[in-house]
Amino acid sequence: PSNNAMLVQRLAARLGLDLNAVFSLVAVDETAKKRHPFPCPCTFATALQHYVDISGRPSAYVVRELLPLTSDPVEKELLQSVVKDTAKYHEWVVESERNIVDILEDVSSVAPTIDYLLELLPRLQPRYYSISSSPKAHNTSIHITAAVVRHTARSGRQFNGVATTYLLDQQPGARVPIFVRQSS
Repeated sequence: PSNNAMLVQRLAARLGLDLNAVFSLVAVDETAKKRHPFPCPCTFATALQHYVDISGRPSAYVVRELLPLTSDPVEKELLQSVVKDTAKYHEWVVESERNIVDILEDVSSVAPTIDYLLELLPRLQPRYYSISSSPKAHNTSIHITAAVVRHTARSGRQFNGVATTYLLDQQPGARVPIFVRQSS
């Protein structure tokens, strides 16, 4: 999957980020399994589009980590209530389908650095689909059947599924990165 390009642009605008800047993220934790959490060096555009999950709903932990970076007392109180009250988290994040970009836009006084976000946010995970074609009929291609996830969220923003929207935006005949795993 890939994050929506417009979502990446919104995050870059919010952080004042040059998407073409090249960087390397190196794990400083000696116990980290990998020295680089994703292929480095790369541009911020590549990292945000392909490796970091900015489309999904952030966990309460991620919201909690934004608290010390929030300067406005009213906005800080909002985030504290979201973290402390499961019902409030469910209403404000889950039901409203807010992602990290939405939260950063809605809470304008929170000021994370890009390196902090790249470390904090989870990695973009693969999406699994069932193959709906037979190798006997199509021996050089794989076909899937998927429902495109695209709708207006309760927050009033457009919500786009990561993988299905990416696939929908491809031109017929486009090659997309996939892997095939055995069914269980």
